[in-house]
Amino acid sequence: MGALYHPPKPTYKTNELLGVIEQTLEEILISTPNAKVILGGDFNKLDVEEVAVRTGLIRLVHAPTHGDNILDMLMASEPDKFYIKVVTSPVITDHKAILATTTRDIRDRAKRSTTNIIRNRSLN
Repeated sequence: MGALYHPPKPTYKTNELLGVIEQTLEEILISTPNAKVILGGDFNKLDVEEVAVRTGLIRLVHAPTHGDNILDMLMASEPDKFYIKVVTSPVITDHKAILATTTRDIRDRAKRSTTNIIRNRSLN
């Protein structure tokens, strides 16, 4: 499992970061050929498709995580094993939280269900 923060205005060349990600993944798969890999974090303007091409990882998040944009991402070597849901974060932030599980039962704990009994007001 890897975590990534790619700032909006990086002080490094993005292509160098992509090369490091690619090389690191290759090293992991050489030492452990059947490794299951997950990469997640704040990708900001990092090209997710380029990461996918270089690493073979598949994007798991398809819903906006910051306004109308998908800035936060999870990618995996075995995407069929995960169910993903983007929810309001339990902490104060502009970003939403990404819940990933291997079971279908994903519940947003920040949401509460209530039942209200409403009685019609009489006209008299």
